[in-house]
Parts: sequence; structure tokens; C-alpha cells
Amino acid sequence: MADPAVVGSVGASAAKGAANNVQMPVHLIFDDASEYVREAVRNHWQRKWPRVERLLKHFPPDQRHLRLVIHNHLPVWDARAVLTLSSGTLVANGKSRGDDYREALDMALDRLAEEIRRHKGLLRHDYLYHRKNRRQRDFAGIGAEIEQQYQQRDRQAFSQLLLGVLRNLQDHAHHELVIAQLEGLIRPNELSVSDVLDEVVARAYERWEDRPAEPLEQWLTRLLHEVIDSYACGASLVAHGGPPPPQAPPPEPTEQIEQPEQIEAPAPLSPQNEVSLEEVIPPDDPRFQVDSGWIIENEPYWPELEPLTLEQVLPDEEVAEPWQELSAEEQRQQILLELSRFPREQRRAFMLHALEGWDPDDIATFQQRPLQDVRRDIELVRQQLREKFQKSAD
Repeated sequence: MADPAVVGSVGASAAKGAANNVQMPVHLIFDDASEYVREAVRNHWQRKWPRVERLLKHFPPDQRHLRLVIHNHLPVWDARAVLTLSSGTLVANGKSRGDDYREALDMALDRLAEEIRRHKGLLRHDYLYHRKNRRQRDFAGIGAEIEQQYQQRDRQAFSQLLLGVLRNLQDHAHHELVIAQLEGLIRPNELSVSDVLDEVVARAYERWEDRPAEPLEQWLTRLLHEVIDSYACGASLVAHGGPPPPQAPPPEPTEQIEQPEQIEAPAPLSPQNEVSLEEVIPPDDPRFQVDSGWIIENEPYWPELEPLTLEQVLPDEEVAEPWQELSAEEQRQQILLELSRFPREQRRAFMLHALEGWDPDDIATFQQRPLQDVRRDIELVRQQLREKFQKSAD
């Protein structure tokens, strides 16, 4: 059993010095260890813990607790880390192959870091899953009513109903506009998010009777992409008085045959396209600025744009220290800049999956591509972003 005299909290002192003044209750519990070993374990833990602590940046310090048990089973050592978070409890064990307690401690902390990454990935997945379900309920809730308003040719009521649920596409519209500006396809501030959503509503009304047999969210997202892509090619907007663009018939669904997935290595970025974290990009750089338009005044209940950070794009990765020093806005700029370098279809597959929570099979249906190609593209973008940001942090 552990000696009560050596059970205590080091969170107010050791954790404070080891993790950027963030205090977290930490208890080290020793079983059959000399005072020399106890002090050596405390010192070794303080050197090793900051790397793991970085993974917990967005967990409130007062809602997490670590209990580390060190036990000597002659001639080997056992270490068990139990991390309690508001979202769950994580356990990691380590065992030395000889009489070196540091080996057991290092193994336990390495495994704990892996558990934290896995846990963060699951939390992000759950968040996107519930967000997707809320969107689907939102779109499904107006189905019968909006059909009735269209049959009555009440364009105003139709538009009001549709605009009420288009808040679900606000983030995606903002990201797509920024990337179009970065690609040089649209001049900065030439279109606002409101302009794009107005045009989506206008085209939805014009084409309601001929819309394809797909979920409303997918169809409206398709129209959103079409608005930005066609405007970048010089087309005028229906909502601003232009003629409705011709509607191409939806492509015939292709049979998707599952085949063994082969992940290809991502193509290396060319030197002239690389942007280091040290490059200063002013927050007000016009390439990164998109006006919300009437949303601010007319729709105060619409949520603010969701932050776009590396932890959201790669939730199961360790965020390197240089990235932690960047503001949320600076991270958004870097991420959108890197995403703008991928082919449009590949980038959109990744963004719909990683940021909007779409399943790969839904994206495959949406893009009319084989499922294995969509999965490969998502993984390729993820791999290349991971390598790029790791390289930038070195």
C-alpha cells in the first residue's frame, strides 16, 4: 500500500512551473520507494509533463486531475497514470524491463499522450455528429412548409423560410469565399456571405420544381458552390437582377464498388508555395477578409463564425508550441491558405468531412465520385497538412 505520508498534490507548485502557470491538481503516489526515488520521479515528471500538457490546452484546468501511481515490484517498476477530465477518464500504464523507474514513467506518459489524442479525436467526431444531426433536423423541419409556400408562389415567405436555415451554411460560405479570394478568382470584398446566401435562395426558388432527388442540405450546398464558382467565371447573380444560369441536369449516379483502399503519398509542396509561420500576414489583409453583410443586423440570432484552428482540422495531433502562440485568427489564415493550394474537389471533400461532419459516402454521392477516391483525397489532404504544419513548427 502507498505510504500516506508521501501522498500529496504537486499541482500548485510543480504543475504551475511546468505548464505555463496553468494549475492542475496532480497527485504522485509512491509505493515502496525511497525518498531519493520519490524526488527523482518528481523531477523527471516535471521535465516530461509539459509535452503532454500541451494536448490539454483547451480543457479547463479546474476540470482535470491527474493521479500518477509509482509502484516498485522488485526488480521492475510499474507506473499508472489516471487522468480525469469532464469528458471522461483516461488510463495509461507503463512497466520497466529492469530496475529503471524512468522507463516505466516515460511509457505511461507516452501512452497517456496517445489516449489524449484519441479522446480529442472522438470528442471532435461527436461534436460534428451532433452538429450534423441538428442541421438535418433544421432542414427537415421546413420541408412541408416551404413546399406549400412555393406552390402558393409566395416568394417572400419561401425566402424567409430558407434563409432561416441557411445559417447552417454560413461557415462554409465564409471559408469558400476566402479561398476564392486567395486563389485570385474573386477580388477581396467583392462578394459578402449575405450576397452568396441571397443568390442561393434565388436559385433555389427558380429551380425548386426541378431540384435533384437529394437531401435539401446537399442541394443548397451544391448551389452555394455553384454561385461562387460561376461568379468567379464572370457570371452575374440572379439575386442582383441577372438572368438565371442554365441548370445542367444532375449526373447519373454511378455504382460505387468498394475496393481495397490504397493511400498514395501526398505530392510535395513546391518551394515557391511554402509559407512559414514566421511570415507576417496582417490580420486585416484583404485576401482573408469577407464581409458578412446583412447577417449582422438582420439575423442577430445567427451564431458567430466557428473558430478554425489546427486542433479542429487535426484534432488527434499534438499542437506544436509555435502554433499555440498564434491567435485563432492567425491559425485560420494559415489553414485556409494551405487549403487553397489543393485541387478544388479534393479540398472540398476534406472540408465537408473535417469541418462540416459529412460522411465520406455522402460526399461521394454529392461529388458523384467513387467512395474510395473521396476517402483517399480526405486522407491525402490530412497527411499533407500534418506534414506542412509539423515542418513549419520545426
